[in-house]
Amino acid sequence: MKFSISLLLILCFAIPISVYSAGKASFELKKAQKTIEESEIFIMPVEIKNNNQPADIFRINLKFDPKYLQVESIELGTIFPNVSPGSSWSNEIGEIFYGGFRINGSTKESGNLLNITFKAVQAGQTAVSWLNGSMI
Repeated sequence: MKFSISLLLILCFAIPISVYSAGKASFELKKAQKTIEESEIFIMPVEIKNNNQPADIFRINLKFDPKYLQVESIELGTIFPNVSPGSSWSNEIGEIFYGGFRINGSTKESGNLLNITFKAVQAGQTAVSWLNGSMI
């Protein structure tokens, strides 16, 4: 007998983060409410809205419940193509500390910052949220 177990994921938060004193830039987890099957692998994009402000480095700090989600991988986009030293995640405690940087000057580009590939571990309702310390 075959049956499926669903996992409801609420991935919705945006946080504005100041960049220099001249303006603001922000990160955004794409708003989504999804039903994911147990063991299903899915990608959660993280976006940057630069608001015409120059940036050459970023760091994000995220929290997730490891009873429901496990990080499989993190892939940077093209805006900040180099992984910052100390970037990591822990599936034991459910935290992501990840950063990227540019070598050849800053950019005012907005768009896909990185993609986090998660695996659904068990059924239930959960969220991915921001921790203090995210910065551009």
